[in-house]
Amino acid sequence: EDIAAVARPLFEDPSARAVFARPDGQPRAAGDQLVQAELAATLGALRTAGVGDLHQGNLARRLVEASALSGGGLTIEELRAGLPTLAAPIVQPSRGGDSIAFLPPPADGGLAAAASFNALRAGQSPAEAEARGLAVVSAYRSTGGDWAPILAAPHPPHHSLDMLGASASMIVYDRDGQAVSCAFSMNNLFGTGRMVPGMGFLLGMAPNTGRVHPPLLAAGLAYNQNLRAFRGAFGGSGQRAAAMAVAGPAAMNLLNNVAPADALAAGVPAEGRGNIGACLRYLPGSTNLCATAADPRGAGVALGAVDR
Repeated sequence: EDIAAVARPLFEDPSARAVFARPDGQPRAAGDQLVQAELAATLGALRTAGVGDLHQGNLARRLVEASALSGGGLTIEELRAGLPTLAAPIVQPSRGGDSIAFLPPPADGGLAAAASFNALRAGQSPAEAEARGLAVVSAYRSTGGDWAPILAAPHPPHHSLDMLGASASMIVYDRDGQAVSCAFSMNNLFGTGRMVPGMGFLLGMAPNTGRVHPPLLAAGLAYNQNLRAFRGAFGGSGQRAAAMAVAGPAAMNLLNNVAPADALAAGVPAEGRGNIGACLRYLPGSTNLCATAADPRGAGVALGAVDR
């Protein structure tokens, strides 16, 4: 569906058309085979040379040269500086000694999700909670600086949120309670729509380019610090609805013990898509009271594995 939505501009790039179009020029659809030989070669090089090679080695030099051919302007200096960083999350109280940690700015969808979760915890309606989250994040984008006073402000100034980029989310957890919740984006559907020649992946759109602004990257992890235990993982997408796609199901599951699938169905706005994995009695422990669900309105999957 995403390929079909942007097929005309996407297929203007020969490399993208070779991957995402059928031989007759029509967009590939569900069930079609997708062959990405150049991407496979790049992943193989990463396995051999290590991910650092993409930041300051031979792969980095290839990427800089190839991006220029696709209209990009990547430099070795930018790639060298583009390394992961650690930041303290936005931690808010939940129920029964539980806490929930949201992504911190610059992934400001976590700020919106925290504001919406707090509003739901205070008894506000879903519509009021969603509006609260959007007001907080729009105020943060307008003023910047410390997010904590904006989150605590009773009536943050609301500014319009322009067109937001597409995003996706993913959650993973194991029986020992180790968990990851991710939200990621190319700042536009298929990024720039231009494939890096010979490397097999699309260039991401630079943030705040044209009318498209960065997405609300929203994800959360619930836990109990005293028990040192995992309670739930939440991820959301859907432009303006992404933050509420995290906060809504999280509030229903954590505050009212609503089953994960039901929390997704009732807690995610129509425009949003959510992922949830939650354990009623925490992990480590019995996995019998854990459940994982992907939004039934999307094309995601929820997979589980057991020991044999």
